[in-house]
Amino acid sequence: MAQKNRNGKGSVPAYQRIQSSIRKRIESGHLRPGDGVASERDLARIHSVSLMTARHALAFLEHEAWSSGGAALGTFVAAPKIIFNK
Repeated sequence: MAQKNRNGKGSVPAYQRIQSSIRKRIESGHLRPGDGVASERDLARIHSVSLMTARHALAFLEHEAWSSGGAALGTFVAAPKIIFNK
């Protein structure tokens, strides 16, 4: 279920809307490092998407180092990464 983007053109994929929602909660301080993120099933229900779409959103956030964990443990907000230039 795609949604129009801010300029009214095209659409934003559902997995990106889920990612954006989670990022906003992290950036606003509602979710802090170590806090649990909603489960794949809960995200799928909340955003009216398939379980696979919710799984894809969480996997991408983990790849970007916003979250860590796995299916058995759950997903948690990752501590910020500090990157130094060489």
